[in-house]
Amino acid sequence: MLPASVKATISTDYPQGKIKKAEKITRGTTTEFEIKVVTGKEKTEVVLDSAGKVIKTEKVGAKDEKDEEDED
Repeated sequence: MLPASVKATISTDYPQGKIKKAEKITRGTTTEFEIKVVTGKEKTEVVLDSAGKVIKTEKVGAKDEKDEEDED
């Protein structure tokens, strides 16, 4: 379950977004939440602390898996 502060930040920053995946990551005494948000065709990965502060955002490409075999 996500803290209210994390949900509030996602709702504010991505009002049309839908949370597709949420993961709680604990490293020592630090807890972060990695959220995958989809807005239309755009996918974004957002990392927040437990207070809802955004630590990192990264656009995630649509399917780029075609480069596996690139032989002639």
